Amino acid sequence: MDRVPIRARDHCGSRLDPMSLQAECDHLVIGIEHVQPHLTATFGVPFAFAGQFAPQMMLEAIGLYREYFKPSVTLSEPYVMVGLPVLAADTDEQTQQLATSVQQRVLRLIRDQPIYTPPPVASMKGRWNSAKQQAVEAHLGAAMIGGPATIKQKLSEFLKSTGANELILHSDFYRLKDRLRPYEIMTNLL
Repeated sequence: MDRVPIRARDHCGSRLDPMSLQAECDHLVIGIEHVQPHLTATFGVPFAFAGQFAPQMMLEAIGLYREYFKPSVTLSEPYVMVGLPVLAADTDEQTQQLATSVQQRVLRLIRDQPIYTPPPVASMKGRWNSAKQQAVEAHLGAAMIGGPATIKQKLSEFLKSTGANELILHSDFYRLKDRLRPYEIMTNLL
Protein backbone atom coordinates (compact mmCIF):
# COMPACT_ATOMS: atom_id res chain seq x y z
CA MET A 1 0.00 0.00 0.00
CA ASP A 2 1.12 3.56 -0.55
CA ARG A 3 -0.09 5.01 2.76
CA VAL A 4 1.91 4.65 5.95
CA PRO A 5 0.25 5.08 9.34
CA ILE A 6 1.84 7.23 12.01
CA ARG A 7 2.75 4.80 14.75
CA ALA A 8 2.10 5.32 18.44
CA ARG A 9 4.81 2.84 19.41
CA ASP A 10 7.88 1.56 17.60
CA HIS A 11 6.70 -2.05 17.81
CA CYS A 12 3.50 -1.33 15.85
CA GLY A 13 3.49 -2.18 12.15
CA SER A 14 5.11 0.42 9.91
CA ARG A 15 2.88 -0.33 6.95
CA LEU A 16 -0.87 -0.62 6.59
CA ASP A 17 -0.84 -4.37 7.16
CA PRO A 18 -3.93 -5.71 8.95
CA MET A 19 -2.04 -8.76 10.20
CA SER A 20 0.49 -6.57 12.05
CA LEU A 21 -2.17 -4.51 13.85
CA GLN A 22 -2.44 -6.39 17.11
CA ALA A 23 -3.73 -5.17 20.45
CA GLU A 24 -0.37 -3.70 21.52
CA CYS A 25 -0.95 -0.72 19.19
CA ASP A 26 -2.68 2.08 21.10
CA HIS A 27 -3.20 4.48 18.20
CA LEU A 28 -3.43 4.26 14.47
CA VAL A 29 -3.68 7.46 12.45
CA ILE A 30 -4.27 6.60 8.84
CA GLY A 31 -6.02 9.28 6.86
CA ILE A 32 -9.16 10.42 5.18
CA GLU A 33 -10.48 7.73 2.84
CA HIS A 34 -13.55 5.65 3.70
CA VAL A 35 -11.63 2.40 4.14
CA GLN A 36 -9.59 3.77 7.06
CA PRO A 37 -12.44 4.41 9.52
CA HIS A 38 -13.84 0.93 8.81
CA LEU A 39 -10.46 -0.76 9.20
CA THR A 40 -9.63 1.21 12.36
CA ALA A 41 -13.04 0.37 13.84
CA THR A 42 -12.64 -3.31 13.00
CA PHE A 43 -9.41 -3.47 15.01
CA GLY A 44 -10.89 -1.45 17.88
CA VAL A 45 -8.22 1.25 17.93
CA PRO A 46 -8.61 5.05 18.06
CA PHE A 47 -9.47 6.85 14.84
CA ALA A 48 -7.89 10.15 13.87
CA PHE A 49 -9.34 12.18 11.04
CA ALA A 50 -7.46 14.93 9.22
CA GLY A 51 -10.24 17.52 9.17
CA GLN A 52 -7.91 20.09 7.65
CA PHE A 53 -7.61 18.03 4.46
CA ALA A 54 -11.11 16.72 3.80
CA PRO A 55 -13.67 18.48 6.00
CA GLN A 56 -16.52 17.44 3.71
CA MET A 57 -15.83 13.77 4.54
CA MET A 58 -15.35 14.20 8.28
CA LEU A 59 -18.82 13.46 9.68
CA GLU A 60 -19.33 10.50 7.37
CA ALA A 61 -15.93 9.02 8.28
CA ILE A 62 -16.56 9.46 12.00
CA GLY A 63 -20.01 7.90 11.59
CA LEU A 64 -18.55 4.87 9.79
CA TYR A 65 -15.95 4.42 12.50
CA ARG A 66 -18.59 4.54 15.25
CA GLU A 67 -20.95 2.24 13.32
CA TYR A 68 -18.35 -0.48 12.72
CA PHE A 69 -16.39 -0.17 15.97
CA LYS A 70 -15.60 -3.47 17.69
CA PRO A 71 -14.27 -3.38 21.27
CA SER A 72 -10.70 -4.62 21.68
CA VAL A 73 -8.04 -5.00 24.34
CA THR A 74 -7.07 -1.41 23.51
CA LEU A 75 -10.52 0.21 23.61
CA SER A 76 -13.94 -0.70 24.92
CA GLU A 77 -15.65 2.14 23.03
CA PRO A 78 -14.85 4.37 20.04
CA TYR A 79 -12.26 7.11 20.48
CA VAL A 80 -12.13 9.88 17.87
CA MET A 81 -9.37 12.43 17.32
CA VAL A 82 -9.84 15.22 14.79
CA GLY A 83 -7.19 17.43 13.20
CA LEU A 84 -8.63 20.91 13.22
CA PRO A 85 -7.37 24.24 11.88
CA VAL A 86 -7.87 27.06 14.38
CA LEU A 87 -7.48 30.61 13.10
CA ALA A 88 -8.19 32.83 16.06
CA ALA A 89 -7.20 36.30 17.20
CA ASP A 90 -8.53 38.89 19.65
CA THR A 91 -11.46 39.92 17.40
CA ASP A 92 -13.39 38.47 14.49
CA GLU A 93 -12.21 41.34 12.30
CA GLN A 94 -8.54 40.80 13.12
CA THR A 95 -8.93 37.08 12.51
CA GLN A 96 -10.55 37.65 9.10
CA GLN A 97 -7.62 39.82 8.03
CA LEU A 98 -5.00 37.38 9.34
CA ALA A 99 -6.84 34.46 7.74
CA THR A 100 -6.17 35.91 4.29
CA SER A 101 -2.71 34.31 4.56
CA VAL A 102 -4.28 30.87 4.86
CA GLN A 103 -6.83 31.63 2.14
CA GLN A 104 -4.02 32.65 -0.22
CA ARG A 105 -2.08 29.46 0.60
CA VAL A 106 -5.10 27.27 -0.11
CA LEU A 107 -5.77 29.23 -3.29
CA ARG A 108 -2.19 28.50 -4.40
CA LEU A 109 -2.79 24.81 -3.67
CA ILE A 110 -5.95 24.82 -5.79
CA ARG A 111 -4.13 26.59 -8.61
CA ASP A 112 -1.30 24.03 -8.44
CA GLN A 113 1.22 26.74 -7.56
CA PRO A 114 4.07 26.49 -5.04
CA ILE A 115 2.58 26.40 -1.57
CA TYR A 116 3.75 28.72 1.18
CA THR A 117 2.01 30.97 3.64
CA PRO A 118 2.12 34.55 2.31
CA PRO A 119 1.61 37.68 4.42
CA PRO A 120 -1.98 38.74 5.09
CA VAL A 121 -3.67 41.21 2.77
CA ALA A 122 -6.40 43.77 3.42
CA SER A 123 -8.88 41.83 1.29
CA MET A 124 -9.11 38.79 -0.95
CA LYS A 125 -11.26 40.79 -3.38
CA GLY A 126 -9.76 40.58 -6.86
CA ARG A 127 -7.53 37.63 -5.90
CA TRP A 128 -10.11 34.97 -6.68
CA ASN A 129 -13.31 34.42 -8.62
CA SER A 130 -16.46 33.01 -7.01
CA ALA A 131 -15.60 29.42 -7.95
CA LYS A 132 -12.14 29.64 -6.40
CA GLN A 133 -13.57 31.36 -3.33
CA GLN A 134 -16.06 28.50 -2.87
CA ALA A 135 -13.26 25.96 -3.29
CA VAL A 136 -11.11 27.70 -0.67
CA GLU A 137 -14.06 27.97 1.72
CA ALA A 138 -14.84 24.26 1.23
CA HIS A 139 -11.21 23.36 1.95
CA LEU A 140 -11.39 25.40 5.16
CA GLY A 141 -14.80 23.96 6.04
CA ALA A 142 -13.68 22.52 9.37
CA ALA A 143 -11.57 25.54 10.32
CA MET A 144 -12.55 27.53 13.36
CA ILE A 145 -12.11 31.16 12.38
CA GLY A 146 -12.87 34.08 14.69
CA GLY A 147 -12.30 35.85 17.97
CA PRO A 148 -12.69 34.13 21.36
CA ALA A 149 -16.50 34.36 21.56
CA THR A 150 -16.91 33.04 18.01
CA ILE A 151 -14.41 30.25 18.60
CA LYS A 152 -16.21 29.26 21.82
CA GLN A 153 -19.51 28.92 19.94
CA LYS A 154 -17.93 27.06 17.01
CA LEU A 155 -16.05 24.72 19.33
CA SER A 156 -19.24 23.83 21.18
CA GLU A 157 -21.05 23.12 17.89
CA PHE A 158 -18.11 21.12 16.56
CA LEU A 159 -17.86 18.92 19.64
CA LYS A 160 -21.62 18.28 19.57
CA SER A 161 -21.62 17.33 15.89
CA THR A 162 -18.51 15.12 15.98
CA GLY A 163 -18.39 13.79 19.53
CA ALA A 164 -14.60 14.09 19.23
CA ASN A 165 -12.67 12.88 22.26
CA GLU A 166 -9.52 14.72 21.33
CA LEU A 167 -8.55 17.62 19.07
CA ILE A 168 -5.29 17.95 17.17
CA LEU A 169 -5.05 21.69 16.61
CA HIS A 170 -2.95 23.67 14.21
CA SER A 171 -2.69 27.31 13.26
CA ASP A 172 -1.14 28.59 10.07
CA PHE A 173 -0.96 32.36 10.28
CA TYR A 174 1.96 34.16 8.63
CA ARG A 175 3.69 35.53 11.75
CA LEU A 176 4.76 33.31 14.64
CA LYS A 177 3.18 35.56 17.30
CA ASP A 178 -0.15 35.32 15.43
CA ARG A 179 0.21 31.52 15.18
CA LEU A 180 0.58 31.22 18.94
CA ARG A 181 -2.52 33.26 19.86
CA PRO A 182 -5.06 30.59 18.75
CA TYR A 183 -3.49 28.10 21.17
CA GLU A 184 -3.81 30.59 24.01
CA ILE A 185 -7.46 31.19 23.11
CA MET A 186 -8.22 27.46 22.88
CA THR A 187 -6.42 26.80 26.17
CA ASN A 188 -8.69 29.32 27.88
CA LEU A 189 -11.78 27.70 26.37
CA LEU A 190 -11.00 24.06 27.15
